[in-house]
Amino acid sequence: MTQTAVIEFVDYASSVPKVLDSIGAGPVIAKQRAILIKPNLVTNKPFPITTPPECCEAIIDYIRSFSKAPVVIAEGIGDPDYTTMEVFETLGYTQLASRKKVSLADLNNEPLMRLDNSECPRFPEFFMPVIAMNHFIISVPVLKAHLLS
Repeated sequence: MTQTAVIEFVDYASSVPKVLDSIGAGPVIAKQRAILIKPNLVTNKPFPITTPPECCEAIIDYIRSFSKAPVVIAEGIGDPDYTTMEVFETLGYTQLASRKKVSLADLNNEPLMRLDNSECPRFPEFFMPVIAMNHFIISVPVLKAHLLS
């Protein structure tokens, strides 16, 4: 599914379903057996640095309108001062997971699988969390406007 949609933002609860409907996401989600929502939680700072939990909540509600597939929110932060679970708690994801009955996963601690591609000069060997290989992934980044982006 490669489509682009532009809508006027009102709030997450009404705007997220509208944009997902406009790209035809519902029928695709209905076919999935497991879904992983990947927010951008690089540190413990709230939006606009990280993905707001309200956005992921609207995505969960949308998913549930099309599917009974289990949903997991997964992240693996790289900030040496915090753990992923601390960031989930600080930013409200722990409460969201409890309220919406979804799981949280720390990608830094998930089992890995080795992927090989000898034709790739830069990364002929790569380790990927198994959970990323057996879930449909919905990436939910935030717009970045800093030097590293």
